[in-house]
Amino acid sequence: MEQVDGLRAWLLTQPEIVGLNVTIPHKQAVIPHLDALHESARQTGAVNCIRITRRPDLHLEGFNTDTTGFAAMLDAFRLESNTSALVLGTGGASLAVQFVLRQRGIPFLCVGRNRDKAELVYEELSPQVVAKSHLLIQTTPLGMEGPWAGRMPDLAYDAMGPQHVCLDLVYKPANTPFLDICNKQGATTLGGMLMLEAQAKAAWEIFRT
Repeated sequence: MEQVDGLRAWLLTQPEIVGLNVTIPHKQAVIPHLDALHESARQTGAVNCIRITRRPDLHLEGFNTDTTGFAAMLDAFRLESNTSALVLGTGGASLAVQFVLRQRGIPFLCVGRNRDKAELVYEELSPQVVAKSHLLIQTTPLGMEGPWAGRMPDLAYDAMGPQHVCLDLVYKPANTPFLDICNKQGATTLGGMLMLEAQAKAAWEIFRT
């Protein structure tokens, strides 16, 4: 579905469906249409997974398995204890990333286009901040196949080096412009396929219970 307003009415016509995954840009917009939020969704303020039960009335519970997926990405690296992060983007995926970083005690700054959702806007992101933030997480759809193809966040990539770990939550294409330029600067990089697989496994377990 491209709009969430008709979700409940549509599900009443689809009795065989027991779960849904939610993607951009609906991870926050869908929340008012749900009956309950799991702790993972309540704490992040975003939903990417819905469990559907009919007991006997339609009941929709929102979960956030992006947190599980992003945790799997972090587990692929051994980060230094004093690592600080830059989170690029302020949408639903960013909220899951911020939640996991807080859980793990990793300090971060959130960068966005609007100051109401971020500590910094891109115009204020200096090369010095990029240089000392050794973990960069790209959470926007920039670089994804479709209207965002070929695009990447505007920041000082020449301030990066081998000490940086750069993660892109986009999984298609596997090598985004963001990852490509970070690689050329010597950074360690990882695309979003690992996160996609981990969150999907977590969602499947939710659907089965």
